[in-house]
Amino acid sequence: MTLTEIIQRLVPVLVFVASMSVVVNLSAAVGAITRITEILQSISKGSAWGTWWLVMLISTVSTVFLSLDTTAILVTPLAIALAERVGLAVFPLVLGVIWIANLGSLTIPVSNLTNLLSVSGGMFVGTSDYFSLSWKPALATTIVAFAGGAIAFILRNPSSIHRQSRPPSSLDTAQENSTSQVHCLVTLGVLVPVLASPIPYWISSTVAAIYLLLIFSASKRSRIILSWTLIPWSSLFFVSGLSLMAFFLHTQSDVIAEEFSSLLNSTGMGPVLLTASGAILANLINNIPAFLALEPAATSPQSMMFLIIGVNAGPIVAPWASLATLLCLDQAKRNGFNIPWRPIILCGMTLFPFAILLPLAATLI
Repeated sequence: MTLTEIIQRLVPVLVFVASMSVVVNLSAAVGAITRITEILQSISKGSAWGTWWLVMLISTVSTVFLSLDTTAILVTPLAIALAERVGLAVFPLVLGVIWIANLGSLTIPVSNLTNLLSVSGGMFVGTSDYFSLSWKPALATTIVAFAGGAIAFILRNPSSIHRQSRPPSSLDTAQENSTSQVHCLVTLGVLVPVLASPIPYWISSTVAAIYLLLIFSASKRSRIILSWTLIPWSSLFFVSGLSLMAFFLHTQSDVIAEEFSSLLNSTGMGPVLLTASGAILANLINNIPAFLALEPAATSPQSMMFLIIGVNAGPIVAPWASLATLLCLDQAKRNGFNIPWRPIILCGMTLFPFAILLPLAATLI
């Protein structure tokens, strides 16, 4: 695989993350996210467990049908706003979003870039072929995410993480910005179902972002919140750097495939080793280059699914292992909560064995 081919595979993801961030961050600035939160609060009736179930279910549906990155960008601010309105600790809800985004992303190709890469590489013939192998491990990882999230919620410490700052907003009230708020709500209402359509996801989000940028630019009062900080540049630069790493790893793909295949055949523990290698490498660098590096070793649809389990369910320990985790933390910071890495790593280490072994067992049964 050439550097050009790797860039062609990754650029749509980077464009989607940038444009979706613009849409969500502009919506938050004019109070549109607050309006959505009020509706969700009425559905949960303000109860703690009702709120938890609502956040987890929304995260699951969003991850499966819209992608884990959409969940990270869109659901995280909703979860934080709901937690504050109901009086809950923020960290367990954000942790639940992170776990669902990663562990719930095995289901169908659109759920995760690694799934799409496996289909585009010719290993699976469409969504139905992929789903025929993915539904068992996907169900297992989703159960693990819900169980782990429930335990974290039960053991929550309300005083663990406090708001460090108010989220920056140049437009304070809905009364002052009712027009901009309506534009954002309509845009989100149209964009979310379109993301689940056959239209390329990055095109849909880019059109939505351009539309809102034009609307905000037309108003002197709204124009003041437009800035380059609407986009999570650090996360995008991080992933861009990883694309170069992925290119280097792919230049060694023949060697990797030969050595790995030899190891798998000699030990007789191919599925376990492939899944474990994907999970470990994902936490060392990131799940995208980990997948690209080990992809040549997956020579059948079954072995590809074992690799996907590792690179999708594995990156719940190191925050840098998944772009979705970094995006969740970025959204939390934008909303005034600078969540440290230590509790995420410790909680992820606790869940990690179950996140790998249970879907692996489900696939082998």
